[in-house]
This record gives sequence, structure tokens and C-alpha cells, in this order.
Amino acid sequence: MQRCSVRPPAGAVGGVGAVVGTDPVGVGAVCSAVTGRPPSGRWRGWRGRTDRRSGCGASACGQCRAKRRDRIRLFPESSTIFGAVSTTDLDRPLRADAARNRELILQTARKCFAERGLSVTLNDIAHEAGVGVGTVYRRFADKDSLIEALLATKFEAMNGAAARAAEELDPRESLRVYLMGVFEFRARDRALADAIVRAGKARPSIVEERNRLESQVSEIIGRARAAGVVRDGFDYRDLPMLTQMLGAVADTTRATDPDAWRRYAQVLIDGVMPPEHADPMVGSPLDRDALERAMQPKA
Repeated sequence: MQRCSVRPPAGAVGGVGAVVGTDPVGVGAVCSAVTGRPPSGRWRGWRGRTDRRSGCGASACGQCRAKRRDRIRLFPESSTIFGAVSTTDLDRPLRADAARNRELILQTARKCFAERGLSVTLNDIAHEAGVGVGTVYRRFADKDSLIEALLATKFEAMNGAAARAAEELDPRESLRVYLMGVFEFRARDRALADAIVRAGKARPSIVEERNRLESQVSEIIGRARAAGVVRDGFDYRDLPMLTQMLGAVADTTRATDPDAWRRYAQVLIDGVMPPEHADPMVGSPLDRDALERAMQPKA
């Protein structure tokens, strides 16, 4: 049994190293955790070495055990001994420095993903942000968690663009404004298409935002169809493939002419909203499952 490093005051009955759980030293015994000294003044080989914060080397020391109980009560009741994040921890506002680090990581990740796609690692993001990789993992358990946090901002931006486009009174102009807006999002953000595909497996709040976007875009296209200014058969499900086409142009020309994509965006828009008597679109758009399979990275 481990022995407590409690030393008695002068003249006390008992001795140092008595079995923990008894009180051989009597009233007034002083634990070495308080004095910072080893029992009987012996430093060499002292197994009870400790500082004043960690307490006595004997795990069952009566005095130190009470102190440990006091320390444990400082943690939220919902926390576990395994260090899992509790609901209380998640709801508690971040300290100012932690909040700054989180925002820095999000901004850096947004830039890295936009420029290089989703192949960027958390180590890459930590290096770019100038923080330790441990800081990144404290805020985000894995890359998927970080991507989900960014997804929320992407859908917020695209829903805002759809809402502004819907304010246009002319149905043709409303659709044109939205198409140009979503093409510009993709030209600036290489990870946009992949992120949208991931949305189907994201948390419910993000799926809800994606569904809201689809509803808004369907309404814009519906107005254009009713006005006869969009090609027959065009559907909101065609948009991911159009953005992929435009994205390929943007990625290819970014280094030489960052705005070259605009020329080809206009060609795509004219194809969607052609002059009168244009032929209807051929075939049908891919449904959501087929689209996700088509856009999965190939091994």
C-alpha cells in the first residue's frame, strides 16, 4: 500500500511513512505537500516528490485527498474523467483569445480551400495561420468539422445572393444576376462545388440552408420559365454542372487572367436564356444522388 509522506510535529506519537488511512501522527501532522520537503529530510530517492499544486505523492493521503476532491468540483458536472467535451463546455462562450484563434483558423481555412481545394490538411492550415496544429485541433476535432463550419458561411452567402436576385422585377434579369453571382462564387472558391456536395451529409442546420437555397433558386427559375425567357427543361439541378464547367475555366486561367471566366460565363448564361425559338435542352439533369456520385473525387 502506498504510504503518505506526512511528518509529525516534534514529539508526536507515530512516524513518517505510516499506512495511509490511519492517523498515526495525530493532530497537527503536516503533509509534505504543504512544506515541499521530503519525509525525515531525505531528498534522495524520495518517491513523494511533488509541488504544492499537485499534492502529496500518496494518492490516498487524507489531507491531499480532500484537496483533490475540491479541485475536481471546479469542473462542470457534465464533464467526464476521459476529457470529452461536454454540453456545458460547448455552450460556454470562448475566451477572447480562443475566439480570435478560431476566427483566424476559419479565415485561413477559407483562403486555403478556395485557392487549393479540399485537399488542404489541418497541418497546412495551422502553418499558414501561424499557430500550432494543437490549437487547430482544440477548435475543430477534424477537417470535416472545419469544413462544416465554413459550409454554414458559404450557404449564408449564396442564400443572400439568391434573395438579392429575387428582388429584380424583370424575371430574365433576376435569373441572370443569380447565375453570374454563383459563377463568381465558384471562380473565387475552388472548394465550393465539393463543399455543396458534402452538404447532404452535414448537420441538419446546413442541410436546411441548402434546401432553402434550392427553394429560392427554383422560384427564380420558375418566374423566368413563366415569362418564357429560359430554355425549356432548364432546372436548378443543372446549376452544379454549369458551375463545374465554369470552374474548370477559372482554375485554368487564374494565373494568367483571373477574370477570363467572365467571358465564358456570359456564353453559359446566353445558352440558358437564348433568343426566341431556341431548341429545348436535351436529356434531363442529374438527380442529387447521381450528382454526388459524379462529383466524388476519383481515386
